Amino acid sequence: MKFTEGIKNKSRWAALVRQERKRLKLSQEDFGAKFGVTGSAVSEWERELSSPSDDVTWYLYRRQAQVFKKRLARVAHGRR
Repeated sequence: MKFTEGIKNKSRWAALVRQERKRLKLSQEDFGAKFGVTGSAVSEWERELSSPSDDVTWYLYRRQAQVFKKRLARVAHGRR
């Protein structure tokens, strides 16, 4: 079973893939190459036609954790 099968909100995965790809300023093809898949696969993820692999999922989780940690640090220091 894929890790993403337990996640009910597919649009969340699509948004995370798109957000991270754009943050890195990569095309779908180039983003896919980071994970050994085609640009078409990335397009399918972004259009909610399929779910990303576990490798991509863990990458996105780690990235979101980094963002969250930075936000918490800013709030703790009185900045937003």
